[in-house]
Amino acid sequence: MRSSKWLIRAFIPVVILLAVVEWMSPPPANWTPSFRAKDKIPYGLFVFKNELPAFYPESRTVDTTLVPDSLSGPSTLIMIKDKFDFGKEVPEAEELLRLAAQGHSVFISTRIFPYGLLDSLGVKTEFESLSPFEEYESVTWFENPRVRDTFRYGKMLPPLYFTAFPAARTLVLARERADSGKVGINFIKIRHGKGAFYLHTRPYYFTNYHMLKDRHGRYAAVVAAYTRNPTVIWKLSPLEVHTSTHPLRYILQDPALAWAWKVLYWGLLLFLLLAVKRTQRPIPVIRPPENKSVEFARTVAAIYKREGTPADIIRLMREQFLEELREATGLKGNPADREFRKKVAAKTGMPPAKVARLFDLLIRMPYRKYISQKDLLQLDKEIRAFKNQAYGFGKKSTTP
Repeated sequence: MRSSKWLIRAFIPVVILLAVVEWMSPPPANWTPSFRAKDKIPYGLFVFKNELPAFYPESRTVDTTLVPDSLSGPSTLIMIKDKFDFGKEVPEAEELLRLAAQGHSVFISTRIFPYGLLDSLGVKTEFESLSPFEEYESVTWFENPRVRDTFRYGKMLPPLYFTAFPAARTLVLARERADSGKVGINFIKIRHGKGAFYLHTRPYYFTNYHMLKDRHGRYAAVVAAYTRNPTVIWKLSPLEVHTSTHPLRYILQDPALAWAWKVLYWGLLLFLLLAVKRTQRPIPVIRPPENKSVEFARTVAAIYKREGTPADIIRLMREQFLEELREATGLKGNPADREFRKKVAAKTGMPPAKVARLFDLLIRMPYRKYISQKDLLQLDKEIRAFKNQAYGFGKKSTTP
């Protein structure tokens, strides 16, 4: 009982140590495309959001979750997300159209635009015919001759190109070349009312993973240069503001479940602390069954000595030796076979003459007319000498 207590006392520190190690170990990389300004994961927007004062040095930055109805001065609304929900984003598209018509700039970078917005602007898009389950390299450049840099992005999905738009109101700002060699338009400016839309099809360019590589920060700075206004509005998603990322957020949000979780947690901890002192019933000692294999072997040997013939004993010795030879060397065959004898000699390192002598005794001795006890002892001596000298039985091989 004392040993059990010590075992439990030793178990608790081990559990605590494992918990501390798990807590201190760095979490694995999360490749979820969250596109949230507070996320530092590869596909978050933490770096881009923090660089807004550098990209817009003379602008005031404001965060909002709703598209404002009206603004006092020229402003730029920035929306970067993986894709839009067609059903839920239609009212928001109407608000964006109204905001641009008032004279403001709306920058949207996404892989899937709201259909209502594209239809109102007269824009059509098309995905490059590549597998959506693979990653590709993207090469992009600006149409402005003063920006001569070419930017390369890896780990990209198939590109989305603008295929149709009103030419009189549209200015092509950047193009992209896919792995297939096709060149398409991925960044355009469309005048709408007194303002303009800046539509961009590569939101992953602005994620943490790409902003920290090569000269990708310069690409973001050039994009920002097209959309500078006195006020910059960063559009937050409602989930980014209200949703907790805690693993137990569903339980902790409900007061009853939160109290149940606390009671369960502290109850289990108290049980572990007090269980060390609880009294255990004595455990009966169950002795293992007595091994009588030696007595059984002696009894069988005595029966063979009294009633069996020497030839039967020699056959049993031969079968046992061949079985041990098979387990030690993996060889199985007929002792009279010359090829089998050569394999045994090569495998065990014994001279072929000794192998032939032993196998001849095993084959011929049972058929003698008279077999004495001296013959049995001589055969047993030959077998023991073979096993002591052969590799695989008692002797280790010197070959590498």
